[in-house]
Amino acid sequence: MFVLWPTLVVLSKSIDRASLFHVLSNSQLRQMLWFTTWQAVLSTIGTLAIGLPAALVLSRYSFKLRQMIRALTFVPFVLPTIVVGIAFASLAPTHYKSGPLPLILAHIYLNIAVVVRIVGNRWEKLPTAFNESASLLGARPFTNFRTITFPLLRNSIIGASGIVFVFCFSTYGAARVLAGPRFPTIETEIYRYAFYIGNMSQASALVVWQLLVILLVLALTYRQKNIFLSQRTLTPLSCERRNKRLAYFVCSSLVALVTLLPIVILFFSSVHSTQGFTLSHWQAGELWTSFLTSLSIALVATLLALFFGCSSAFAIAYSTQVKYQRMMQSLTSLPIVISAVALGLGYLLAFRSSPMNWRGSFWLLPIAHSAVALPFVVRIITPAAQEIQPELRENALLLGANPWKVWTSIDLPCLLRPIAVAASFAFSISLGEFGASSLLTRNGHQTLAMRIGQLLSRPGELLQKQAIASSCLLAFSCIAIALTVEYAMPLIRHKGKL
Repeated sequence: MFVLWPTLVVLSKSIDRASLFHVLSNSQLRQMLWFTTWQAVLSTIGTLAIGLPAALVLSRYSFKLRQMIRALTFVPFVLPTIVVGIAFASLAPTHYKSGPLPLILAHIYLNIAVVVRIVGNRWEKLPTAFNESASLLGARPFTNFRTITFPLLRNSIIGASGIVFVFCFSTYGAARVLAGPRFPTIETEIYRYAFYIGNMSQASALVVWQLLVILLVLALTYRQKNIFLSQRTLTPLSCERRNKRLAYFVCSSLVALVTLLPIVILFFSSVHSTQGFTLSHWQAGELWTSFLTSLSIALVATLLALFFGCSSAFAIAYSTQVKYQRMMQSLTSLPIVISAVALGLGYLLAFRSSPMNWRGSFWLLPIAHSAVALPFVVRIITPAAQEIQPELRENALLLGANPWKVWTSIDLPCLLRPIAVAASFAFSISLGEFGASSLLTRNGHQTLAMRIGQLLSRPGELLQKQAIASSCLLAFSCIAIALTVEYAMPLIRHKGKL
């Protein structure tokens, strides 16, 4: 009802009004679609160029600050895109505060975690025996990587590239701040046609073209699952040669610096004014009211995302029917294929008449946030549930345990860690969700992300500083969530083993 039905309504609107091909006949819309595509391609290439070295360091070697740096790479991904847009606008020189270059850099910053997590998790499990044998036979490092490591990583790299492209192609918050009116993207145009112009048929047509491009990219980059590789022990970095240790130390330091620098600059900008140091921008009553509203919505959205996400993940993991598994995976993937702005547009079109006239309802916003977070919850919990050995459950049943006792004593301890990670994802996504919120938020229930967008659209240094302070508050909240989950994982894992 809240994912598939709005998507079908959007599709039907574009077909019924016969405005689908107007996108190709209009030169401005063609240029917008082309710009959205090539900036996403360049962003993907840049993300791979930076993310692969970071994945190498964090997946192959152990050192003191590895856990912290790994957590820091996760921070940009959960940051609200509008916060990242404001940060890069503050960093850029005056003549480069908007345009393709700052948007591409912001996309690279946002999606490094995708490459580090997807490729790094695969890289961490690769055996080193083949590489060591090739080195003994005289293979140089590049030849070693090209002939042995890369073929084993090819599927994960292509899969990560597809996901990064989709995120860069369908971003909204960063594009709204950095692209500017001279370089509109397909997301900002969907919002403009739906909210400012009121041309729902044209907005729906843009959604259809966005869906076609995303589905094409996902089809081209889809790869079957890699063969299972057991976890191996990381190599101590101290065992490597001095030059390699220095290079990896510099790489790790740059990752940490690049991750924290935009946030640090934002914070100093929020406490600085023409009169010097001040905390007045943090003392606005609307800031904390909006923050509490965001927290309450995020809490409800997280509970909903966990309930439906865990149910979907268990339905996929415990089913023996391949067709049923694929159907469930396709349904839960829709919020990735259809962007948050398009989903919000679907809500406006689908829930505007009786008996489902819910457009002004406050509870529709946390449902939209939970729908956006649903794919991440499912994809975090499903692999963990599939890795549980069925023999453990069968033995427990033979020993007289009822099904509920079997699940709570065997499955639940193994799933505590992925459930905690999924909850952190859902909560962070809801805190910074801006696409669907921009269409569904009503007066009196303004989230902090929406407050940032409204402040940025108004002139005046005071309002701009308040927007930066609000961005810092969102950023610090997401960083606290990421670090808490990363450092709490050993405790949760230990409880799961017990």
